Amino acid sequence: MVGEAVNDYKTGIIDKEEESHECKVELPVNAHLAESYVPGERLRLDLYRRLADVAKPEDVQSIREELLDRFGELPEEAVALLAVAQLRALAKSQGIREVVATGKFLRLSPISLPESRQLRLARLYPGSIYKGPTNTALVTLPKNPAWNPSNPTAEIVDTSLLTWVTEVVNQLTKASTT
Repeated sequence: MVGEAVNDYKTGIIDKEEESHECKVELPVNAHLAESYVPGERLRLDLYRRLADVAKPEDVQSIREELLDRFGELPEEAVALLAVAQLRALAKSQGIREVVATGKFLRLSPISLPESRQLRLARLYPGSIYKGPTNTALVTLPKNPAWNPSNPTAEIVDTSLLTWVTEVVNQLTKASTT
């Protein structure tokens, strides 16, 4: 009987649990739960853990509703934290394990891009690079349109960056609609 169960497992008759993987998101974003918003340290840590464990973007909405119900209107940093959790869930669902802003690039890895998506990457984000052997996309980060004499090419940060990164992940992973 044990031998039959092992054989069924090996041949795929028994469904295996979906393998969950971690996704590292490193972006220059001010995203946290302030002590003045969520006063208890243990509760804050539990919320951070729950946000890190989110598997689907819809799960973030239930945490958002809980925060609104228990603590009132969300501060900007908490909204950004929820957006990061939603981005992490989206990346996890697409099999991406790294979403990292480094230098002038956003690194997405692993991501397998067929030739049509590689062309889309080059067209939508000029200067971007796809490394096939490592399944890594290096997407050129946009620059802030506001000009400053001391820093003429300031990079965008915070919520505008989160929105842009989410758009990039969607563009490179979803089926073409154009």
